Amino acid sequence: MLLASSDFSHYLPDAEARARDRHALEAIQSLDSPRLAHAIEEHGISMCGPGPVMAMTECLRLLGAQRGRLLAYGTSGDTSGDFSSVVAYAAIEMALG
Repeated sequence: MLLASSDFSHYLPDAEARARDRHALEAIQSLDSPRLAHAIEEHGISMCGPGPVMAMTECLRLLGAQRGRLLAYGTSGDTSGDFSSVVAYAAIEMALG
């Protein structure tokens, strides 16, 4: 098993965090590290751990993984009820053949 950990957008309104993070989530699920780097830069996504996520994505792609599957996505607003300034989190599974 390989594991990388990172949160996603920080301190944005919930809808804005979700819109920005969608670009990163799509890139990760596609196992496309260059696309993830571009999405982070272009959309100002404040991930704490893009390097480990990109390294894991590349490793799994080289080992034969085809695609990731989003298991869950949410923000701190989902638990606190305050959607004005959130931190976002996701769980993505990437399985080999």
